[in-house]
Amino acid sequence: MQKSAWIATAMAAVSTALLLAPIPSRGQSADDAKKARGKAAKAKRIAENFRQNARTLTIFDRQGKVVTILGERGMFNVPFFSPDGSHIVYRAWHPRDTALANYRELLNQRLVRPNRMEIWIMDADGSNQHQITNLGGANFAPYYTPDGKRIIFSSNYKNPRSRNFDLYLVNLDGTGLEQVTTHPEFDGFPMFSPDGKQLVWAANRSGASVGELNIYIADWTP
Repeated sequence: MQKSAWIATAMAAVSTALLLAPIPSRGQSADDAKKARGKAAKAKRIAENFRQNARTLTIFDRQGKVVTILGERGMFNVPFFSPDGSHIVYRAWHPRDTALANYRELLNQRLVRPNRMEIWIMDADGSNQHQITNLGGANFAPYYTPDGKRIIFSSNYKNPRSRNFDLYLVNLDGTGLEQVTTHPEFDGFPMFSPDGKQLVWAANRSGASVGELNIYIADWTP
């Protein structure tokens, strides 16, 4: 696969749902029937919102045509191909049961609650999806090292309620976690230069305000 010929992105995917309004039983008051219809209508709105917002990883060609849809539905972010184009790294959360119901309810309100999102890898054809971190907190912005043997990403797992995100390295099988940065503020969105000799990332180290991020570059020695 020519990695330059494809673009991976998280997008809304189509799902279907059939929701039937309950039929009032004998003895049911008009108010109860009205409430039942209201609840059914709300459930339908939630399902429709989820249909429009539930995400999958989708491969496009350069003309914007959908080539294929990869993986199961869930929350996906920042997918990147490995240097040889054979794998995709991404962060994801796949809600189930009560968590899925809560997720749909929030989507209906145009809200998303921060969740425990971990780093995942899949083959470029969508097969062999597997989670490689289980740290807790927020783990995001994964990117392959130039040799394709490790993943660099940002995480606040040591203090999940803080803004103290640092950069970490991990092997493709989830072993060998190594901390790269140690600044008490935000470090995130790491990427390597095309020749693999420099690392670029965004940080709040010299920001005049909490939300201000600046770009940093450092020489990279594997």
